[in-house]
Amino acid sequence: MLSSIEGVPHDFALRFISLLGDGCTLPFIARYRKEAVNHLLPDRLQEIFDSYQSIAQFKKKVKSVLEALRKSKKLTQAIENSILNAKNLSELDLVYAPLKSNSLSLAERARNLGLEPVAIGALNGEYIDLQSLTVGNEELCDVEKVESHITHIVADIIYKDIRVLEQMRNLKMETRFTLQSTRTKSSTKEVKNDENKKVDTKSDPETYKLYFEWKCPVQHIKSYQTLAINRGEDEKILSVKVLIPDWFYNKLERFCLTLWKSSHWVRKGLGDAYNRLIKPWLSRQVRSDLTTAAQKEAIKTFTSNLEKYLLTEPIKNRRICEACTIYPNLRNNKFDTAAGQLKELLKKHSVELIGLGNGTACRETEAWLRNHGISAVIPVIIVPEQGA
Repeated sequence: MLSSIEGVPHDFALRFISLLGDGCTLPFIARYRKEAVNHLLPDRLQEIFDSYQSIAQFKKKVKSVLEALRKSKKLTQAIENSILNAKNLSELDLVYAPLKSNSLSLAERARNLGLEPVAIGALNGEYIDLQSLTVGNEELCDVEKVESHITHIVADIIYKDIRVLEQMRNLKMETRFTLQSTRTKSSTKEVKNDENKKVDTKSDPETYKLYFEWKCPVQHIKSYQTLAINRGEDEKILSVKVLIPDWFYNKLERFCLTLWKSSHWVRKGLGDAYNRLIKPWLSRQVRSDLTTAAQKEAIKTFTSNLEKYLLTEPIKNRRICEACTIYPNLRNNKFDTAAGQLKELLKKHSVELIGLGNGTACRETEAWLRNHGISAVIPVIIVPEQGA
């Protein structure tokens, strides 16, 4: 999985995971195990490591979900296959979300009425006499309720099918989604502000006026736009919606029609599954992908700016004397001689600043410079020696 996600050779992924399993840290691998990781730069190794951690979290989540479903006796072979076929947390959520609640899902309620064999037969093209299924049970008292229950089971079968999940994954990669944001009605209400009260600019709707009537294809959205829209949504100023083209549903429907014989029940079941489950899942997945990419870009920008800042010269265009101190354990009659020699060197080289390391004898040397009037003429700055 790591190999496919990060686009690295399979043997590389195995070596990398083995190094991590042996307790090697990323700095150690980047410096002392370069050959094992094809001399990749630390930044690239960090990206691969982040993916590895995400995969480990995902595998742990899959295990916990399967255990929870076993305990609640909701795990079937079809559900287990769908969960094991999931490639990320979002796909896992698509299967697991309807089963989280302690209450029964619509499909489970219909199954408890004994309609699962009927639904499977209907999906495979068998003739179903709905009127004959109406019994004294209040849930099956008329044809409409029977048809609704069968539709819920068919929908559950379709969207948990491994082939359908794989097709949705492929279609998602091909589909061009659009993100739309509008101003919420609650943010248009007039708020009486106390003149003495300081206005919170973070909650000022005008901050997000560019996104009051905004629409953009997902592939053209900038990272800063994604983060701004997310903030506006969190502050109840913006309402955000993912527009899914009809092409996605039409393509998925044509695919499902090739898997089961009954076009009538496939259309009814897929329509129900699409509106209740698939469409909300797609919206969450698109938003999650945008946010993840924007956060990575923000960290990358911050890192680049911080690197430039840290590499900036602290003091420009000034001649500096670096004082590498040895503990001044000299006789008193040598102090004056040493001070005179230092003054001559400072004058000869036109030194404007003295950098004094904060290690051994720092304070003693500082006092010595002060006692001989050197620090009164030339500023002395104490410099950290960590990492030197």
